[in-house]
Amino acid sequence: MYITADETTNDYFERFKTVKILDPRKNIEKTWQVVGVDPYYGDGTLQIFLDEYFENSIADAVAASENTLVDSPIDETSAYIDGPKTIKQYSKAYYEIKNATNGKWYLRWKDEEQDLNSSSRIIPLNASIGELGVFTLIYRTEEKDIELKVEITRL
Repeated sequence: MYITADETTNDYFERFKTVKILDPRKNIEKTWQVVGVDPYYGDGTLQIFLDEYFENSIADAVAASENTLVDSPIDETSAYIDGPKTIKQYSKAYYEIKNATNGKWYLRWKDEEQDLNSSSRIIPLNASIGELGVFTLIYRTEEKDIELKVEITRL
C-alpha cells in the first residue's frame, strides 16, 4: 500500500500494528497487520507492507467487558481521588485528592509501583504509553491508601 508521508501518517505507523481498510466492493472494514514500513520509498510517499489479520470479535468483546471499570458511588465525606476513570492514549488528565492531607502520590501499573514524587493536592498525569489497560493511582497517607483505578483506552 502506498500513502502520503506526513507527520500524521508517520506517527500512526510508528505506534500502531494494525490498520482498518474499507473494502469498497463489500462496504466492510477489514483489519490488516502492518508488517513493515518503508519511509524512504519515494519523495513524500510511504510504502506500507500489510498481511492478513484474523479478528476474533468474540474474544475482543469479552476482554473489553472484563476490563471495563464499574462506577461505584463515592462517599464525598471520606477521602477520595477526584478525576476521570477513563483516559485516552497519549492524553493528559488531572487528579485531585479530596478530604485528605499530608500524603504522597504513587502509581501502580502491572504490579509495579512508582513514586510520583509529589505531595501536592492536584497532580497531572500524562498517558504517554501506547499500551492499553488499567492502572491504579494511589494517594498514600500515614493512616491509609486512597486508590482510584483508571483505564487507558484507544485514541
